[in-house]
Amino acid sequence: MLHVKGYATFLMLGMLSLYQGAAFAAPSAGKNVELAIEHGETTIVGTLTLPHETQSGALVIMLSGSGPQDRDETLDGFRVFLHLAEHLSEQGIASFRFDDRGVGGSSGNFGQSKLSDHANDVIRILNYFAEHNAHGFRGFILLGIVRAA
Repeated sequence: MLHVKGYATFLMLGMLSLYQGAAFAAPSAGKNVELAIEHGETTIVGTLTLPHETQSGALVIMLSGSGPQDRDETLDGFRVFLHLAEHLSEQGIASFRFDDRGVGGSSGNFGQSKLSDHANDVIRILNYFAEHNAHGFRGFILLGIVRAA
């Protein structure tokens, strides 16, 4: 019988291992910029990873799965989003990953937040990058991880 718990995590890690450079990528050739995006009483803190040479006008925004997660989506010591951001940067694609409410540098209380609060956090992030067009992003890609509890 297949256990559903952890299956999605196994699947994601398996997909990363199909490309050997993704799981064991060299340090990113791009630049990391720490950002704090404030809205109301909540501050969302994350890392914008910019490639040296941009191949895409889109920004990939990484969304964590259920439960409080840090910006790197650390699972059993493996920093999924960090490795993914490095790989995307090597391919000329910018990305943004962030700490959930109440985790790492982000303020708020994850346990008292609702799904609508998390959706509003993503909307604020999208608005931030749309309004602060210093990097000229022409579109956004939302990338999420689904895990069974």
